[in-house]
Amino acid sequence: MKLPKTIKPEDITAIVDSREQTPLDLSPLKTEVGTLQTGDYALKACPDAIRIERKSLPDLIGCVGRDRERFEREVERLLAFPVRILLIESTWAAIELKQWRGKIHRIR
Repeated sequence: MKLPKTIKPEDITAIVDSREQTPLDLSPLKTEVGTLQTGDYALKACPDAIRIERKSLPDLIGCVGRDRERFEREVERLLAFPVRILLIESTWAAIELKQWRGKIHRIR
């Protein structure tokens, strides 16, 4: 497969997992809803190359706490892709200021 010299964002189609409750606005990319076994986002042109797993801060806190085994399985599946991204929707300041709820305590 020969790739064009330039690819415009509007020529790329992202697959958004059907379980995403509030999908990211990926414009100018085109999007299609689909079921992904791994991750929340993929590229239609290379579905076996890229996966993005998206976590809000409260979701991440739950994943490293009570749902750790499930999260570890998600990460294991991500490792099968050459390009994998764990996108955390937070700021470092929110983490440091403990602007989250959970039963996880900071280790000193």
